[in-house]
Amino acid sequence: MKIFMLHPHDIYSESEPWTIRILSLAREFANRGHDVSLGYFPLASGKLALPFYSDGIRMVPLSRKISLLTLLKNFIKLNKFVAWADIIHFQKCHHYASLPLLMASFIKAKPIHYDWDDWEAKIFLHSNRVSLTTLLMYYFFRTLENLLPLSVDTVSVSSRKLFEICLGIGVHKDNIFMAPVGADLEKFKPAAFSDDIKKKYNLDGPVVLYLGQLHGGQYAELFIQAARLVLEHNARSNFMVVGGGYRLNELKSLAAHLGIEKNIIFTDSLPHSCVPAHISMADICVACFEENDITKCKSPLKIVEYLASGKAIVASNVGEVRNMVGGVGILTEPGDVKELAGGIIKLLNDDALRKEMGEKSRKRSERKYNWKVTAENIFRGYQTALYLNNIKIKEILIPARDFVRGNLSRSNDNFGRRMAIDSGVLPAFAAYEFYIPSDGRYELWVKYAAETLRPCKIYFDGRLLYADGLNAVSSGWTEDKSRWFKQTDLEIESKFHDLKFISEGHTPHLEFIKFKKINPLNF
Repeated sequence: MKIFMLHPHDIYSESEPWTIRILSLAREFANRGHDVSLGYFPLASGKLALPFYSDGIRMVPLSRKISLLTLLKNFIKLNKFVAWADIIHFQKCHHYASLPLLMASFIKAKPIHYDWDDWEAKIFLHSNRVSLTTLLMYYFFRTLENLLPLSVDTVSVSSRKLFEICLGIGVHKDNIFMAPVGADLEKFKPAAFSDDIKKKYNLDGPVVLYLGQLHGGQYAELFIQAARLVLEHNARSNFMVVGGGYRLNELKSLAAHLGIEKNIIFTDSLPHSCVPAHISMADICVACFEENDITKCKSPLKIVEYLASGKAIVASNVGEVRNMVGGVGILTEPGDVKELAGGIIKLLNDDALRKEMGEKSRKRSERKYNWKVTAENIFRGYQTALYLNNIKIKEILIPARDFVRGNLSRSNDNFGRRMAIDSGVLPAFAAYEFYIPSDGRYELWVKYAAETLRPCKIYFDGRLLYADGLNAVSSGWTEDKSRWFKQTDLEIESKFHDLKFISEGHTPHLEFIKFKKINPLNF
């Protein structure tokens, strides 16, 4: 599938780190064999770079200058990519990105998917001093956020609250897809930490960490206030605030006012690549919030990165946080500094509980809160958008690692980043769920590597389709030796289906499965 994605901010700027969501999703789709182009708006002024490739994704820089001429130039560039794409995906409602993209998509009659991850109007109002200009901009944001979900085919939302807002403004529930934020399970994982960070800051004793941007809609002051109470019970504790923003000096002043400036480290902004090491070094990780319209809509990135890192977590019980942390960490009343401090003290005093919660955290991230799961949910939105537009797709491509049940290995990259590898567990099997958008006759093709014969039975919707499938060999076991082999033809109805490969022995190393319509003109 050809996917064009657009974000109104700079994916390469450390001052706009929230672009990690769209960048991670783009990488997931590219790794699954889709052709992905990603438009973004650099902060730096001056001559724009031409589109270029990075990590298999075509990057498309656009101008953020405020002028009618710039808007027209962006529209012309977007129009070319919209014409190329099968599906259009955009995140956030900012007018200089969303409006020209919508116009181009409507002209080209392309299906559109809107990824709604924050209540932008409320964040804007909270982050700026009240003035006539602020109020006018707020109502403009609010109008856009109410109209955009009604102007597209499908919407993904990062929280249950945003789901409810979509329903309230008239979006059909079947066109809304839950897609909470995810973590990179390879970058964030339980690991022995290096002493370098503790040595750098001269830390001796347990470390309690807060990660986040220090601007409006964040509540690091609760963490600092709780730190003062914790230090009354455990004077050896160290506190660290990882992140930067316009409130940094204000928060440093608060720590000084409370007399604990020597006990709190402020790292300022760090490259995202440095964040895993800082989380790994911490004994306890904290995510504190007040309860308001902003926090009810949030799906906090910090929490899923804590989960993936296998950390004991203390978090405020608000919005999507309760689904993320409930049962694996300590939830406290939003805005309650004493409860927050009590949760931290409880974990500082109980090594076994910290270990138990850390193990549960990792398991939850592996099951639910990672970019793979988020991408799968959004892709269902794409499929629905295509179906609603009766798009003529010539083939359905399924990455072999995307099995919903099975015992093949997804993590063994020695044979290739896309290969699903036989794990040695017998019987070996992998089962897939997928959607066919229209009735017809299809060819089933499988791309795999097999130096020796490893035939498998192939089941389709529970019935035996082919007793001697995958019965050919390539010249090796690695991804570069992988080849396409046709298995059979079959009539398929338009709906969701199941496909299963099973062997009493071992399986080939699978890369892709493809259903190709025999007469695409009638697709």
